[in-house]
Amino acid sequence: MCGNIMSAPLPAIVPAACRATAAVIFLHGLGDTGHGWAEAMAGIRTPYVKYICPHAPIMPVTLNMKMAMPSWFDIISLNPDAEEDETGIKRAAESIKALIDQEVKNGIPSHRIVLGGFSQCKDLESRSRRNNIRLIGIGEGEEGNRPMEFVSNFLRDLLNLKEKPLLDRAHRSLQPKPRPAQPPRPFIIRVHFYHIREQILQTACQNGKLTYKGKPLSLPSILQLARPRKERSLVKCANT
Repeated sequence: MCGNIMSAPLPAIVPAACRATAAVIFLHGLGDTGHGWAEAMAGIRTPYVKYICPHAPIMPVTLNMKMAMPSWFDIISLNPDAEEDETGIKRAAESIKALIDQEVKNGIPSHRIVLGGFSQCKDLESRSRRNNIRLIGIGEGEEGNRPMEFVSNFLRDLLNLKEKPLLDRAHRSLQPKPRPAQPPRPFIIRVHFYHIREQILQTACQNGKLTYKGKPLSLPSILQLARPRKERSLVKCANT
C-alpha cells in the first residue's frame, strides 16, 4: 500500500535530569520529525521525566500525490468512508508499543508512561488502547503485591475461562488512593491478544450481572468509556 518505506532513525530523546521515574512518548504530525518536539520538551521538562520523540518513517503518501515524507502510515483520502492503511497503522502501533515495552524494561512502571501527540497520533493511540479494559469493583489491596497475576487469575475464575488470559499489564488507575468509605479505584488492564480481550468482554456480557463478595463488578472497554454517554447506552452484547 505504502510503496517503498525508509526505516526511521532512532528517536530524539531528552533524558531526565535525575533518575527517570516517568516517561513521555510524543508523536509528531505528518511531514514533521521528532527533533523540534524534543527541543520543545527540553524547555518545559520535569527533572524525573524522560521525553522520547520518535521519528516516523519516510514513505509515499497517497493523499499528497504520493510524495515521500515522514508519515506514521499512508493516508488514502480525507473522506471518512475511504480505505485505510490497516497494515501501516498496525505497523506503527506496534513500533510505539515496542517503545513503551522498552521503557518498562528500563524500570519505568507502565502507569507512569504517557503517550501523546497530534494529527495521526489519534489513530495510533486508539489502536494501542483497543486491547484495554477496566475491571471495576475490586476492593483496594486485594491484589497484594502482584496485581497482574491477581487479575489474570481473577478473570479466569470469574468468567470460567479455559486458561488465564495473557496480560501485558494490570494496575490501579492513577487516582489518589481512596479513603475506606470511598469506592475502590478500577484496574486498567491491557490484554495481550485482541481476540482474548473480545472473548473476555463477550463472556462478561453473556454472564449478565457480575458480582464479587456480594458487590457488583463491571468490565467496560476503554474505548467504550471514551464514547459519548448517549452512544455508550447503545452498546449491547452481540447476542442481544
